[in-house]
Amino acid sequence: MAAVVAKGQTVIHNAAREPDVVELVRFLKTLGARIEGEGTSTITIKEALTPLRSGKETFAIRGDRIEAGTYLFAAAATGGDVLVDGVIPSDLGEVLKVLEAMGCEMSVAKNSIRLRRFGDMKPVSIRTEPFPGFPTDLQALLSVCCTQAAGTSKIQELIFLGRTGHISQIQKLGGSINISKIDKDLESSKGDATTIKIEGPSLLRGKTVGSTDLRCAASLVLVVAGLVAKGETMVQDLHFLDRGYANIVEKFRLLGADIRRATILPSGMRVLCDEPLSDRTTLRVGGNAKFFLSVNDRSELATGLAWAQEQDLNIFVLGGGSNVVVDDAGFNGLVIEMTDSSLKVLEESETDVLIEVGAGHNWDQFVSAAVNMGLSGVEYLSGIPGTVGASPIQNIGAYGQEVAQIIEGVNVMDRKDRTIKTLTKEECMFAYRSSNFKTIWLHRFVIVSVEFRLERQQSIDHFGQGKYSRKQVLWRLRDKGEGFSLTTIRNAVLEIRGEKSMILSEDDPNSRSVGSFFMNPILLETVYLKVCESLSNLGIDGTNMPAKIVHQTNDTSCSNGDDEPHVQISAAWLIEKAGFYRGYEDEQFPGVALSSRHCLALITKESAGASATSLVGFADFIRARVEKLFGVFLKMEPTVLRSDITVVSGEDSCSLREGGNIGGKVESGESDLDDTKSTSLSKSSSISSISLSGAGEVSSSHYLVFGVKNELS
Repeated sequence: MAAVVAKGQTVIHNAAREPDVVELVRFLKTLGARIEGEGTSTITIKEALTPLRSGKETFAIRGDRIEAGTYLFAAAATGGDVLVDGVIPSDLGEVLKVLEAMGCEMSVAKNSIRLRRFGDMKPVSIRTEPFPGFPTDLQALLSVCCTQAAGTSKIQELIFLGRTGHISQIQKLGGSINISKIDKDLESSKGDATTIKIEGPSLLRGKTVGSTDLRCAASLVLVVAGLVAKGETMVQDLHFLDRGYANIVEKFRLLGADIRRATILPSGMRVLCDEPLSDRTTLRVGGNAKFFLSVNDRSELATGLAWAQEQDLNIFVLGGGSNVVVDDAGFNGLVIEMTDSSLKVLEESETDVLIEVGAGHNWDQFVSAAVNMGLSGVEYLSGIPGTVGASPIQNIGAYGQEVAQIIEGVNVMDRKDRTIKTLTKEECMFAYRSSNFKTIWLHRFVIVSVEFRLERQQSIDHFGQGKYSRKQVLWRLRDKGEGFSLTTIRNAVLEIRGEKSMILSEDDPNSRSVGSFFMNPILLETVYLKVCESLSNLGIDGTNMPAKIVHQTNDTSCSNGDDEPHVQISAAWLIEKAGFYRGYEDEQFPGVALSSRHCLALITKESAGASATSLVGFADFIRARVEKLFGVFLKMEPTVLRSDITVVSGEDSCSLREGGNIGGKVESGESDLDDTKSTSLSKSSSISSISLSGAGEVSSSHYLVFGVKNELS
């Protein structure tokens, strides 16, 4: 690079012939450099005739052969099937020969290599050499593969004699690998050499190990520790890995590797880095959390909150992921997952039982447990997704039941001083699908457990009681000839929700949703009459619009201060009258559509390139048309998690447009306007958080963590 701007001619003897050098020369030539002999041992650089200039076209860099080799050896070590695209096969000619000799099947195209390994690997004996020989940068990776080959393998290192730091770490994992003298069976070398001898196959077991150089990090982290060794392996000193690979963890995860990057707190707790959130939500879209922490008790929560405060991080507490839309850019803060699923009986009497339930307890599992214990108060809330900790926030409800009716107290941790407080029902200010947790306490408390007082009740005669939607359940039981009991009511609710795709199922594409995406508007009676007038002007019979008188809203800021009644109308009915039928989709918003069973549910399509941007754009498209036609602004039900801030569902403010909405949030539960089939959220998937062993006290904070062996494909 210096020679291209030097006066006169420069000749480099014994020049490197690696493709990297050839690529550099190719780039310099596009700028006007005069270079000859690249790819040979002699390179001549002549004085440039004119000053170097910018190229007119974008310069495309060839795929890195060492990174490509990393993927190939990883697949070989795990018995996988990997296609590496964007690489020139001739750059890895000797490497491909070695892999074939070990028993791998290679398929080579112009710019891609596919490797498959079906049977056991065979031992090899090789030597590292300058290009086009076997590259020293892949020696450590080959060493790992040789631990899985049946027999004795020998690697003669001729380039960097000290490249042996990985040997002690592989030994720590259980590999039979040692440095030996120069083996006479190999072709005699010129000068000094280091010979590595590997006996295989070895059963490798997970340990905490450290990388000593760039290629050692790659071999341990991406092949041995994460993919070959049984159990869990932690790898320290990741700066070597970061220096040589871009987004390597994400790339290997896409290939099926169980690998996580983590920061270890002094307490030993692990904060996962760049953790995907899409798999933790029912919509299956969105980016990564910068940091992710699972906490199981109050002490861990306090530690996590203190660390977040030190790092000046925004915090978001994620429940079951059934009512959140994660930004495609992810969340630039700490996402906390509460995993405490404890259930304790605090008081018992002949008539009722007081139960404390951990915030991480699956809501429907709690309902099932209560029904099995003969306790009434939650049976109509069956099938609602999410966690117990989320239930007070939006005062979840269905079929005339709300958690506000049974909550005795909510135990919380103050984010600022990390003290525990018990908030009474009155302090929570529960309202229609709302509470202080959604407003003034939004960034103050983290719910750690909830106390419920449930009645002892086995036999029920509910018929004729409750709201219309509750009668729907009871009529179904009557028609089926089943008696009214907690169990039969629960089963009927689950059956109805399943028919509307409100129970999460891998076999039901309509369940990739958050249930009802829009709230049923609650209007002042005078505004409601104006809406009916607008419908009439459009030739729509407004008398068919499902509506009911309600006596509470979730937005006191919109109250006009008098006793004027409020009317709740059906968002689903408005959407359908605006021309959006079930199953509706628009090519402007790829990968998303209305559910074919429920026009309030927006769904994502797994194979159609769905994104959070497309989903929210589709929602805004629907809202804009409804508002234009009827003067009613629909508020979104799910929380939208932006990259740096959390946007509360339904927006924070309530601007009263002509015929505008003054509140109403149905986070999870059946709508009482049942004629519209406007039901609640889909059932959350059961997310299995990664099982990680404790790390103890550590001085280094950055690690990679792996699960059990997986083949890459």
